[in-house]
Amino acid sequence: MSVGASGAPPRAVVEAARSTKFNDAQLKQFLSQGYMIIPVTDLERDFHEGIYQKAKTLYRAEDGGGVDFGNNVFPAVPDIGEIYQAPSVVGALSSVLGDDYVM
Repeated sequence: MSVGASGAPPRAVVEAARSTKFNDAQLKQFLSQGYMIIPVTDLERDFHEGIYQKAKTLYRAEDGGGVDFGNNVFPAVPDIGEIYQAPSVVGALSSVLGDDYVM
């Protein structure tokens, strides 16, 4: 999947995400708690495992922990960007930010 030139998700993803938008109770929960756990079941388990394994290689265990990518996780693990294109995540984000949000 790719992000459009504007940073917005492709229209086909937005259409698929319509069924995953928050209902009133979920939106209220998000607004009161400040977060929601979104199960990203749109992507295969192997995809998630691959991201985990890549991130794990960047973790420095020998000096008590830490990461080698600092605040720049996307270049270190670029597949993370695909999570933001999953219909379940697009639905959640567009519930809060509107359909025309930009990453």
